[in-house]
Amino acid sequence: MALSRKRQQEFTRLKAHAEATIQEQREILEHAATVIRDATREATNYGLDTLASRANAAYQRRIRPVVAASSFSPLRPTGPRSGGGPGKYILLGLGIVALAGVAYAAWQTVRTDDDLWIDDGSIDDSGSEFGDED
Repeated sequence: MALSRKRQQEFTRLKAHAEATIQEQREILEHAATVIRDATREATNYGLDTLASRANAAYQRRIRPVVAASSFSPLRPTGPRSGGGPGKYILLGLGIVALAGVAYAAWQTVRTDDDLWIDDGSIDDSGSEFGDED
């Protein structure tokens, strides 16, 4: 389908206008990206300089004294403890039994067993233990 000359000129003009508009939008977006980068850098600097020092001052002034004065400590008992009860004696008995088992195993390991040793006198000059005679 062929366009008339007038329509072809209008199409060419609209195409050029669209390309110019797209180019302007690209320039605007590049400028916006530059502005955003600068704003990000300034916000970071502001946060590091102003907000961090204010947060540190607030921590030192409000939170640290409360934590330092706190009576809560997970390692310190909170009240007087009772005498113990039967659990302490059961654990003591289990510990003694475990110690006895370890001592028995060590004794079995290092004790001399006469049946395992070969007497040096039973080996004759031929190197045979049983004294095989040919």
